[in-house]
Amino acid sequence: NCSIELRVIVLQYISDLLIKVKVEDHTFFLTVFVLDSYLNKTNDTVNENDFYLIAFTSLYIASKMESLQPFTIADVINLCQATIGREYTESEVFEKEKTIINSLNCNLISFSSYDFMKTFMCDFKVNNAERIEKMKAEKYIDLLETKCTDILKVISMRVQFYQYNSSLIAIAALIVAFDILKSQKKFTEEILHCLYTYINSLINLSGDSKDTIIKIYTEINEC
Repeated sequence: NCSIELRVIVLQYISDLLIKVKVEDHTFFLTVFVLDSYLNKTNDTVNENDFYLIAFTSLYIASKMESLQPFTIADVINLCQATIGREYTESEVFEKEKTIINSLNCNLISFSSYDFMKTFMCDFKVNNAERIEKMKAEKYIDLLETKCTDILKVISMRVQFYQYNSSLIAIAALIVAFDILKSQKKFTEEILHCLYTYINSLINLSGDSKDTIIKIYTEINEC
């Protein structure tokens, strides 16, 4: 089957593409879920050309679920032509889409580390709405979410993180993002303290999983 290196190359290509066309981040993470779920289920040998078709068809499926302007079959054909020089037909892409969906039994719902991160930050914003408004902290929180999203995209390309719970990955990624922005002096002291307190509360709520969070945190910094 395809190599880990090829998976990283293709997912990075998709990530860059989605940023370029300004597609929602949810689409990227659902694409990864569909792609990996299918590859884990199929018994077929997947060569490089097949992998590109599977990846771009996974993107096509994810975008139809998450994007306001989803990719089309023609887009999949063009992407394959641009990357591997092979022009698939509409029927080939359509058949691959059916194969993937049937393999997953139409189970296309996932709750990724990105979803956990967004939930954690939404909880923070709701419970600290007045304080955030008083501190004029909205842009700082958006900055933290953006940095954490970038980190989670990198993590999703590394199979070593698949052994960990998605919620713990989200917490560890938030800590890394917070540390990076703190070192760059992106926060005021008041916002720094507020975010630090909240992230610590997430760690404390994780209970016996604190050591795992530290391990994930360390592995992220080594990426």
